[in-house]
Amino acid sequence: MDKIAVEIIELKIIKKEEVVLWIRMGRNGMVFRQGTGKLPSINTQVQAQFGHNIWFHSLITSLPDNLFAQPILPKPAISAASHAGYALKFYSDCDTIPSGGLHIEIAPNSAFPHPLQPLLDEVKAHMLSLTDTMYFDGVLYAALGYKSNLLPLETSVSVFDSSSEKKQELERYLLQLVQYYGPSALKKHAARKLFALDDEYYLLQIQNAAGTDALHFVPRNHIHVTDSEQNTKTAKEAQPRKPWWRFWK
Repeated sequence: MDKIAVEIIELKIIKKEEVVLWIRMGRNGMVFRQGTGKLPSINTQVQAQFGHNIWFHSLITSLPDNLFAQPILPKPAISAASHAGYALKFYSDCDTIPSGGLHIEIAPNSAFPHPLQPLLDEVKAHMLSLTDTMYFDGVLYAALGYKSNLLPLETSVSVFDSSSEKKQELERYLLQLVQYYGPSALKKHAARKLFALDDEYYLLQIQNAAGTDALHFVPRNHIHVTDSEQNTKTAKEAQPRKPWWRFWK
């Protein structure tokens, strides 16, 4: 198929018969994600309709043209003993049947990697990097009800049966996030955002703790300013301002 005809790109990874990562990106700005690529699987699903297709464009332009020139490869039987199964699919005109793509199965004790695995691992890393912030916000929204200002109005998330199920899911996700990216990942995803809950707005502060104990939502109007921060702010305000016509100097 022609690359320009692709409307949706989908990646699904299965490990030990569990879907560990499922991402769909549409040319129309639709983004869907479930999971982190790790076990135990994260079942929270997040779908958002953005007013741009920057992520889709970034992804599709990074893929080699010859990948779209061949028909979809036959799907292998993903056995329970398999280490992993990858499926990369391309859809045109919102078809339910993919127009192109590939499937591979990774054997658990294989001495040689599948020749297509490096390409799929690169696609996986790219799609994760594009959607990590959205998924972080979506998981918090599903588990705690706080909605980030970066999530569009048209955002839907999974509904859980109980508060204990929500907490367990959030704990697993936060643990995997820290294991994959390091302790600074939480602060990175929490920075420069407002979270809305019951018509109130909050900032997310990350505490030196594990799991959900690290998350601390503070009302926007109740942020504590330290003496050093206040002194710095006062000093900056006391500095004489240059006339606007001299800013270039």
